[in-house]
Parts: sequence; C-alpha cells; structure tokens
Amino acid sequence: MKTLSGLFALSLLLALTACAPSSPPPTPTLLPTDTNVPPSPSPTFTLEPSQTPVPPTGTPTPLRVLLRRKCGGEYLVTADKPVQLAYGGWGVQGRDLAEQWLTVLTVELTIDGVVVPGELQPVADDLPWNCTQDPGEVYWLYYTTVLPGLSSGKHPVTVTFHALRPLPDGAGKTYGPGEILKQDFTLDVR
Repeated sequence: MKTLSGLFALSLLLALTACAPSSPPPTPTLLPTDTNVPPSPSPTFTLEPSQTPVPPTGTPTPLRVLLRRKCGGEYLVTADKPVQLAYGGWGVQGRDLAEQWLTVLTVELTIDGVVVPGELQPVADDLPWNCTQDPGEVYWLYYTTVLPGLSSGKHPVTVTFHALRPLPDGAGKTYGPGEILKQDFTLDVR
C-alpha cells in the first residue's frame, strides 16, 4: 500500500509539473567594472519615413571654369565658393582616335604646388562651359574636379599632359611617350 500511495503521489507531482509553464533559465547579469557608470539606455526612437532628414537646400552650384590656353591664362574666381574646373582639353581628329587617346592620356593638375586629383571624362565633340570654340571633327578629352573653395589671392595652377605611349593626333603629329605639354594658369580669387 505504501508503494501504491508513493506511486500515486509521484504521478500527481509529474502531472502538475508537466502543466506548469516552463520558464527560461535565468540570464546572468553582468555588472559594469566601474560602478559609477550607469548602463546605457537602449534606443527607443524609430525614424518614420515622414521624418527622414532632408539635405539642406541652397547648396551653392560651383562656378564652372574651363582652363584652356586659347581662353587666357588668368581666371577670376569668387573666394570661398566651390569651383568646378575642366582642364587638360586634348583635341584629336576623329572619334575612334579620341577613344584610343582615352587609354594613354594622363593629365596632372597642381594648384599652389599641390597635386589635385581629377576625373577623366568621356570623349566629347565639344569642350564644356566657357570659351569652347573649336574646329569641326575635333573630339576632346578632358578632366574635371571640384574645389570646395579657395582663399583670396592669386593661386598658380599647372596642367601637365603625359602620353603613356606614342599616338597621332589625326592632323599629322605624333605625341608621346612622356610629357607632351605643360600649361600654366592663375586663379585670381577675390
């Protein structure tokens, strides 16, 4: 009888524990090593689409300047305003030849003795912006860069053209390898 009542009590205990909700094992709490530092709160703010930050309006459009010897050697620029420079205009006869020049022409721009990186543009049948007169059938290669703004004063600019291998210009001359042209300009910033 003792065994039967013990079995009954054990099965009742098992039935009660099977119906009880299980709880996960407790997670250990880590205490900060410096007790003077309060735990950082978890973020509770959610950015709704209507609250998405909008970039500031009124970002100044850069002054666009094409550096070209036929257009002059000195260019007037407004102080502390962005300037987009187009430089290294190299013209050749025929689009196919201009496409070949894309692979061999490098142009270095220095302002105040510091090399300024630029980006080679695709072949164009016209130079951009100011002073763009050119004969027909000439295709142009040039670089662009954006300067955030220059301080007042006169800034010397040098544009140096290099050809990685010899190539003709389509008008009877062949250029390269090495330095093929160097031009000096001045940015008069006021």
